Amino acid sequence: MVNSSVDLNIYHPLISKDSVFGSLTVTGGKMNGLPIPDVVNARRVHEDGLVLCFSNSFSIKRAAKFNSQACVRIFDIGRFKRIIDQELGMVGEMASCRYTTGYNRNHFLKSDEDSWQDEFRLFWPGTEEKWVTIPSGQAVEVDLYSQN
Repeated sequence: MVNSSVDLNIYHPLISKDSVFGSLTVTGGKMNGLPIPDVVNARRVHEDGLVLCFSNSFSIKRAAKFNSQACVRIFDIGRFKRIIDQELGMVGEMASCRYTTGYNRNHFLKSDEDSWQDEFRLFWPGTEEKWVTIPSGQAVEVDLYSQN
């Protein structure tokens, strides 16, 4: 998760792209003799977890861009999430992704360059890889090649 008013990559190599920090303030700084933008209370936090990514709408063009081999339509995403919540023993989050031209990022806030994905996500924080059982009847396969 990143919360910053500027692209923190401009501070590389001073701050590596993998650096994690709770609060960073740099004012009046220079790098290689050139002024760099001020940043106040920037954060970059690593938050791992399980993520399931979906698209809000069907598009053959989008499927092709992802090189998709299969597609399913989930009948009730809320019910689907509750089933997985129960399997994992914890309550996750779900939301459509938002897209920004700014530098902030989180599990539901992405670069506007990704907006073509029209993405919807389910997220369970701090969870290791796990297998879950999804009962039949939650989704149906969509034939990618018979759609308009």
